Amino acid sequence: MPFSMKYTFKPSRLSPIAKIYAIAIPLSLIFMFSIGYMITTDARSYFNAWQSLQNGNLDPLRTPVYPVIVGCIESIFGTVEFVKTREVVSEGGEVFSYFNEIAGPDSSLVAYSLVGLQFIVFLISLTYFYKLARMLTHSERSSVGITLLYAIFIIFSGINNKILTESISLSATIFFLYSFVQSIKKGSNLYVFSSLFWSLFLIFLRPSFLFIPCCTLFLGVCLLFINKYRKSAAKNIVASFVVMLAVLVYCYQFKNEYGYFSPTLASVANKYMVATSNSDIPTEACKIEDDALRTHLLDLHALIRGEKVVRDYGVEAVDSLASSINASNREQYFKNILKRLKSACVDYSIVWSSHKTGLFSSIQRGLKFKLGLELFVLLLYVVLIFYWRKSRPDEELIYLFFILMLSFSNWIVAIIAAPNEFSRLLMANVPLFFLLAADLVVRLVRRKRKKQAEETANQ
Repeated sequence: MPFSMKYTFKPSRLSPIAKIYAIAIPLSLIFMFSIGYMITTDARSYFNAWQSLQNGNLDPLRTPVYPVIVGCIESIFGTVEFVKTREVVSEGGEVFSYFNEIAGPDSSLVAYSLVGLQFIVFLISLTYFYKLARMLTHSERSSVGITLLYAIFIIFSGINNKILTESISLSATIFFLYSFVQSIKKGSNLYVFSSLFWSLFLIFLRPSFLFIPCCTLFLGVCLLFINKYRKSAAKNIVASFVVMLAVLVYCYQFKNEYGYFSPTLASVANKYMVATSNSDIPTEACKIEDDALRTHLLDLHALIRGEKVVRDYGVEAVDSLASSINASNREQYFKNILKRLKSACVDYSIVWSSHKTGLFSSIQRGLKFKLGLELFVLLLYVVLIFYWRKSRPDEELIYLFFILMLSFSNWIVAIIAAPNEFSRLLMANVPLFFLLAADLVVRLVRRKRKKQAEETANQ
């Protein structure tokens, strides 16, 4: 080729992955350096948990994965110093301190490094999200489109900028789903071990993922009855039991330290917050041995965070109290579940506004959708899977069924076992929802084209 001949670059010559990263990487850099890091009330607890682990103790409220991540970065770049931003005194005289800021150059370096790591992991996960989309849609254009939409949605949500577990949990969910799907499809030991690793990673990142080995075990047992998948199903059943055993060992060690068989005391704190969220608490529910805790409950104006209640009164007393409240009025208990479900459905998928620029906030408001839409799509797919059982390949139906299992399990945990932070708790469902949406749109488009082709042929 003569040197005088000019080469014209065309975006169409880029590979699908290159097209995705050509947009996702610049957006990530813009958000990382313009928005920076965002400190929340919970951020400090992960650094405190790292100190507990260094002292050879399990942290009472945080499982070890995220504390180890933030602790390793802190060990490299310096110690983070949290600044007390405000104090609130309740009517009962209790003082609550909030640490929503950090100070010093080392602190900023640690925070930016952690945010940078979260963006890098997220960008890596986009490759596997695209591959999952291709498995379902068998369309390059649709897979690129839904991956870009998902990338823009997550980047503009600001979730990668927050020092919380949500960003890593999104990416790890994609890694786990891809590994499990491949382990079923290929039966490879490598993918089985990968699925096992990401199961443990997610559970010890956030205990709300405890449903994962239950889902893999249930699906594995179902697939034992299909000759084609019997071998891979058996391997995943074994992997599920390994994950469960690891969790039981951790819970046993936790019980030795804190007297409660659970991965964290956060479950008891959440149980308390959910039980006492109803102001009409029956008096008979307060008949517990701890006089101080009974007095605290009756003085509803002094209602405080569950973590402090557990710390002040002990896990057994708080757990007994919450159980007594729920058992004393079962009708109200189920009404509260339905009330939380209704609140979740009208909640929005994004609540991570940076509060720094009007442009980003405007785009964020345009991207958000109500979580009720996600639940509607999940319920729709329950029907569609039965409708497609003879017209779609077995592998696709298995993938869709597993996505539904994970999504519904996360909804159950968020509604029944946690306080009203549904947008945050259900963030891990976002990649699953986008995969289902892509599959649904592609099926509808193909059906429309087929119908048009038939009408044309009949004319």
